[in-house]
Amino acid sequence: MNHFCTISTASHLYKVKALAESLRNQKREFVLHVLVVDGGNFSFPNCKYWNISNLPTEETTQTITEKFKHNVNKLRWSLKPVFLKQLLLIEKAEKIIYLDNDLFFYSDFQFLFDYLNTYSFLLIPHYYK
Repeated sequence: MNHFCTISTASHLYKVKALAESLRNQKREFVLHVLVVDGGNFSFPNCKYWNISNLPTEETTQTITEKFKHNVNKLRWSLKPVFLKQLLLIEKAEKIIYLDNDLFFYSDFQFLFDYLNTYSFLLIPHYYK
């Protein structure tokens, strides 16, 4: 099973649905774990919904949540490593790829997981035009 994750606000869940649909179009097994930081909820095939209360209450999560509770963008950005760590522990997945919710796949994503057979992590540049 291929595991992906993303973090979103409720106002951007339409992007998550497009991302999930692009993954589904590749005809491979996957689950997209979606952490919605401001309480939004949704249901979409191959997606597993998470909210902050689903995350284990460890000190790092509590500190980040308290510090950025009034700024959902900073909260979203800051929770990336916490969410990935928790998914590795809870889901027992060996490989998880974090995706920004505004990505869309036009072709097979398997090469990313193949790279993770050789490398511990991948960094992909984010270009703004």
